[in-house]
Amino acid sequence: MSEFQSGMEPIRRVLVVDDEPLIRMLVVDTLEELGLAAMEAGNAVEASTVLDSDQPVDLLVTDLNLPGGVNGHQLVDLARRTRKDLKVLLITGYAPAAEDVVDDRTFVVAKPFLTETLAAHVRHLLGLTAPE
Repeated sequence: MSEFQSGMEPIRRVLVVDDEPLIRMLVVDTLEELGLAAMEAGNAVEASTVLDSDQPVDLLVTDLNLPGGVNGHQLVDLARRTRKDLKVLLITGYAPAAEDVVDDRTFVVAKPFLTETLAAHVRHLLGLTAPE
């Protein structure tokens, strides 16, 4: 059992969107170590398939620079049309480009990042706390 799964809590689901497979793998591994269920998408079109479905998504972790004509900002805007309270963690090599979207539902992590930093932001956004 993971760091936060007690067996009584529902599993939290996270959609990870990044066109770089190694980044997706790193993020997914970190999420799974936290006991979270991770889904992957390589671009906004793939992510939209999940976001437009009935599948639960508790957190969207997305790169800002995505291929295919829809960037991370646009993906978040599209997702929040139907998932108004969706929590978002933006991962980017261009952190200043994302500073204007930070709020209580949206955080930014600059690449390269430590997995501990990623995990801390995920915990905070999902309201998870480490056991005493």
